Amino acid sequence: MKLLFSIATVFMFLGFTVGSYGRATVYVSSTQTEPLAVGEQMHLNIQIVGGKSVSGYELTVGFDPTALRYIEGANADYLPADAFTIPPIVTENAVYMTATSGVEVALAREGTLATLTFEVVAAKGSIIKLMDVILSDSAGMPLPVTSQSGQIVTIVLPPNWDVNEDGRVNILDLTLVASNLNANAPENPRVDVNKDGNVNILDLVLVAQNLDAAGGNEPEVRVKLVVPTVDNTAPTVTGGTVFDGDEDVDSEAINSDGEIEITFSEEVSGNIALQTEGGDDVGWFGKVEGNKGTLELVKGKEIGNETTYVIAGKVADATGNETEVSITFTTKGKE
Repeated sequence: MKLLFSIATVFMFLGFTVGSYGRATVYVSSTQTEPLAVGEQMHLNIQIVGGKSVSGYELTVGFDPTALRYIEGANADYLPADAFTIPPIVTENAVYMTATSGVEVALAREGTLATLTFEVVAAKGSIIKLMDVILSDSAGMPLPVTSQSGQIVTIVLPPNWDVNEDGRVNILDLTLVASNLNANAPENPRVDVNKDGNVNILDLVLVAQNLDAAGGNEPEVRVKLVVPTVDNTAPTVTGGTVFDGDEDVDSEAINSDGEIEITFSEEVSGNIALQTEGGDDVGWFGKVEGNKGTLELVKGKEIGNETTYVIAGKVADATGNETEVSITFTTKGKE
């Protein structure tokens, strides 16, 4: 099915070309902040950042069936409306999902590609693994993408009646509840032991029934998705041969060196060019590699005196965060 969809995508959209730039990141996230108990549902989002000219995606979400049970999945709202989807293909430990919007492309750089819902069947750590992630432009050509899986970790919660969370249930916990009886907004919400919105005799009874002497002091284990850290910061220019706004730049020194350098805050890809103030290309050879951009002199294309030049271009980091490069400098007069 995956192969047939990929082939169909290529032929369906052959002849349409949409340029791409930078690298998108697709990752697992969740809006649920509270740890989940066995039997509760875990709602996951497959997010994208740094996307550009995306008209389709396919991906596989792997999971541990001894920890989670798949319930449902669906395309979300990142692609244009009325995107074509096929129902998720579910195996024992994986879910395959795909969608395409044809010749239309997503306008946003970030959003939600798909959603999935699982039931927690065991309070144990596991991995939500993103596999075989493909982003497509409207010509059926792959776009650069990286993926980040999610990790489900266990959270050990003290029992509700361990109000001060010191690992013991004793007179200190009883005192905390008693001092907050009938409080509307207690400073410590754990004094509402049964979580019914009221601090009253029922909470005192729960603590009293679970004093160390009476037993029942076992902690509860729940699970929670750890969301990966995703880079949303665009690269910046940190230095170089010239800076934006420089005047009286020594053209002879630059011509003698044969190059102009720019350094960036991180590794980038893209392009730069040396232009006149009017936007004409001066003819120097530009390249971007690692965290550096270099303009190399081409013989016969030396820069002149008392002239304004612009280093122009666009670069992006590994997750697709883009930066427009525009550095204007003016050379000094001939001495």
